[in-house]
Amino acid sequence: MRVHTGDLHGNMSRIIEFIQKNQGKENCYLFVHGDAGINYDLGEGDRKKKQELQKAVDEFWQKNQKECNILLIRGNHECRPENIYSYEKQMRWGGQVYVESEYPNLIFLKDGELFKIEGSQYLVLGGGYSSDYFSRMLNNEGWWPDEELSKIEWQKIIGRLEEKNQKDLDLLNLIVLSHVLPKSCAKVFTERKQTSRTEEKMDEILERFGSSIKAWYAGHYHINEERNMSENWKGEVKIFYDCFWKE
Repeated sequence: MRVHTGDLHGNMSRIIEFIQKNQGKENCYLFVHGDAGINYDLGEGDRKKKQELQKAVDEFWQKNQKECNILLIRGNHECRPENIYSYEKQMRWGGQVYVESEYPNLIFLKDGELFKIEGSQYLVLGGGYSSDYFSRMLNNEGWWPDEELSKIEWQKIIGRLEEKNQKDLDLLNLIVLSHVLPKSCAKVFTERKQTSRTEEKMDEILERFGSSIKAWYAGHYHINEERNMSENWKGEVKIFYDCFWKE
């Protein structure tokens, strides 16, 4: 079972309630589309939230003898897991992930990686631009200068996809998992005239590989929405906030 939800911003009650109510007839892969809020204060607050989540997952296993993995896409209001010493890199489902040994079922999917889970193929493109970064800095709220993927990181991701595409290595029916949307889709939800590097590079991916992408799932906008929002790409777009949507 693959389930998607949106930003948590440190409030674990919604996701814990979902895990507790789930009957557990099959393994559960629960995707959180950014800003989970567990790598935010980098201290005791984060630790307590992770402990709460891991406890709920452990109880799910004890009750159902089925796994529940919380698969996290990086948002724009959280520290990169690779910059936190307690995370180690592992290979799962064909791609690289970041995991802490104390919380083995809270798994950050690495940006730019491809994953195959229960027959579906996913491309993960995390991060995003914070339009409120200046006020966050002034008010000592969380802001990270590497919230967006760098130009070099985007070059590597696009180059890798191009290489696989040229070699015909099964790029069909991709589902993109992200926090924000491409520029051509995001304009529906933001009044910002300035576009970010993330939005522009995502548009480039749509232009180059749109024929291989069947769906794009995101969070960030604090709404639950389903529609096509690009003039040049006819795939499915879903935005998650406080819902739980099962593929």
